Amino acid sequence: WWRRGGRSVALGASGRGGGQGQRAEPYGKVKGQIAPPVEIGTALEGSHHLWATETLTTSVRTSLVPAQQSAMGSDDESGGLDLSVFSFADDDDDDEKVSGPAPPASREAVLKAHRQEEQALRTQHKAIRQSIPKGDRAEREKAEASLDAALRDMYARHANELSPFSAEEKASEALSSLSVSCSSKSSKQSKRRQKKASEEQEREKRIAEEKAASGPSARAVETERLMAKLEPLGLAVQEVPADGHCLYRSVADQLQRSGDAADFQQCRRLAAEYIRTHPDDFMPYLPGEAGATTIDAYCAQVESSSEWGGQLEITALSHACRRCVAVYSADGPPLLTGEQYAGAPLTLAYHRHYFGLGEHYNSLVRVDER
Repeated sequence: WWRRGGRSVALGASGRGGGQGQRAEPYGKVKGQIAPPVEIGTALEGSHHLWATETLTTSVRTSLVPAQQSAMGSDDESGGLDLSVFSFADDDDDDEKVSGPAPPASREAVLKAHRQEEQALRTQHKAIRQSIPKGDRAEREKAEASLDAALRDMYARHANELSPFSAEEKASEALSSLSVSCSSKSSKQSKRRQKKASEEQEREKRIAEEKAASGPSARAVETERLMAKLEPLGLAVQEVPADGHCLYRSVADQLQRSGDAADFQQCRRLAAEYIRTHPDDFMPYLPGEAGATTIDAYCAQVESSSEWGGQLEITALSHACRRCVAVYSADGPPLLTGEQYAGAPLTLAYHRHYFGLGEHYNSLVRVDER
């Protein structure tokens, strides 16, 4: 049947009206129902069915879909079909993107954000200082006080932002303790790793609290003086953790940038071995009274503890690696050790007031390498 001009016209076997007496088989289903066969030529007023004769069934099978009379729209002015009975939903869910909450930031990401925030604050303060006339001492002091207050607030907030990681560490330790109580086969090595991680976490927390409590005035002045020396050289500070290994971590960072795969533990071993094999060069400078500290005891401390390193260890590392070591500080020219060795020097930064807990070393890198 073909609806035309408000009435139904039957198609015969040749595709034109007429052809009564023949039977047409409906093709297709609407919601699981099959329309019954009817006599071709029988007028069904108001029907919206589309029927195909047996001779047309094959040719229209791929393009026509019949609809049941109850599923067709009413004979209104638009004459359109009610397509609500058909499902056009796309069953392919491959293109659907399931979005969930962003994963929580890691402790390393939070520390990186803290460093970037502090650097931005200091850069802003430097621009303010440069805009103040040199003779306006009162305005400069006011700017310094403003920076000190901003840094104090920032350090206090940073300590609070790091506190959840301490809570996670304690929860992890509690779970580990429960696991240990239920199992007699817990590894001693695993316990040592957990203890070391806990100690480092506590050290980081103490450093953050110390920064918030002590105030940044001395550090701010020292950092500004150091940056004034480094900027013309195209150098920038690459921070390393203040965990007692800062000197060795800084030297390792410099060696790795030269293609050496050494880490801070290897640097400790290199320094200890050189001191052990050259005792006469170092014995007069060992701490304590004469004979109080032996070479073997001192080397064991350098190699196996988290004791901070200083000029003795810098000298040992310079000779062991056959590289010049240049140490920049806020006061005075760079301190060069091992100038007799060729090649680019290992560049370090020495900070006297970087943290309230004591002296600190960082690695120095080219600005374009950061």
